[in-house]
Amino acid sequence: MMGVVGGDAGWKLFNESSSLLEEGVVVFVTHQTALVVRLSPTLQVYAQLSRPDGVREGSMPYTAWKYMTQTHSSTENMSAEAIERVSLLAIAWERKVLVAKLVKSELKVYGKWSLEEGD
Repeated sequence: MMGVVGGDAGWKLFNESSSLLEEGVVVFVTHQTALVVRLSPTLQVYAQLSRPDGVREGSMPYTAWKYMTQTHSSTENMSAEAIERVSLLAIAWERKVLVAKLVKSELKVYGKWSLEEGD
């Protein structure tokens, strides 16, 4: 099983500008499954993602987290802006890519792509 590299790297995953909701969230991967969990204060499983169809046995996924804020202008008042915090997870299994958003205590799939030869 793989996790985040480094002794305490998993605990630092969302520590910079993150909310309390994202702190302690990590992804563990094997050649069969990606498991997204929150380790602190108690263990909570957010999602279990299986290897996509068409990916050869033994392939290990690559993962990347991105925490960001997005500013959206209000349609009623252009000077008013709403700030949305977004935690994104990208998982690539060979040529299949999945991007998901962490929304409260749930991982919601944002998009899926299959990269073809020559792309």
